[in-house]
Amino acid sequence: MTEVAGNHAVASNHPNPGEGVSRLYTLVEVAMMNMPSPDAGRELRPSEIAQMKELLNKTWESIRAWLETHPNQLDREQAAMHQGHLLTTTLHMVCKLMDPPVDIVQSLIECAPETVTWPDSNEWLPLHHACANGASGKVLSVLVEAYPDGKLRQDKRKRTPLHFAFFRTDANGENTTKESADGNNDDIGSSMADIVRLLSDSGAAELPDQGGMVRHRLESSSDKKVKKLLTHRILGILVTHALCLCVRNNT
Repeated sequence: MTEVAGNHAVASNHPNPGEGVSRLYTLVEVAMMNMPSPDAGRELRPSEIAQMKELLNKTWESIRAWLETHPNQLDREQAAMHQGHLLTTTLHMVCKLMDPPVDIVQSLIECAPETVTWPDSNEWLPLHHACANGASGKVLSVLVEAYPDGKLRQDKRKRTPLHFAFFRTDANGENTTKESADGNNDDIGSSMADIVRLLSDSGAAELPDQGGMVRHRLESSSDKKVKKLLTHRILGILVTHALCLCVRNNT
């Protein structure tokens, strides 16, 4: 039989659609539907947080189990390419959940590398979702490594992943990036400075969005490292543009 996944038609030999290409997506979709949802203005109760963590752990283990029982690359590719609500893939959905494990994000990218470049119907990449929902710096770096140009991709309101990172409440002001003996970054931390450094080195800090979030962050931030990074990125790009204009005018 043939199942249609968004704009992609994929073949399936499974008589039960639940066991076919949509199964991996459904595992995450069910978890999202069952997440505790507090009333407006109320934080999650301890019992709800415990429920959420238990549900997430079961979801991660279910995904790992699915991958283990489906070693065939074609099966994995078709499942990872399946698109559901709002053209999201399993990778999008995983990045929408709290603190997705690095191994799962990496495995999903390996199943179908092109999906890291696919926007959903809101023009959000998996990287946008990961930034907006507090994924670790390591997860963000995996997504960036798989698709560096994703740092500059803008959604329908002209927002890059960097803009969503500014709404994070989990990032502290300490630089937690680990450095190897030769001085190179060995691992990406999850402080705001770490995340801004990762996402702003390709020009995202200069791109205007509908709400002017980067400019607002630059003017209002009490985090000196973040302010310094953004100022450096923006000034660096402006200087580069000025030099290019000078060269162009002299030729």
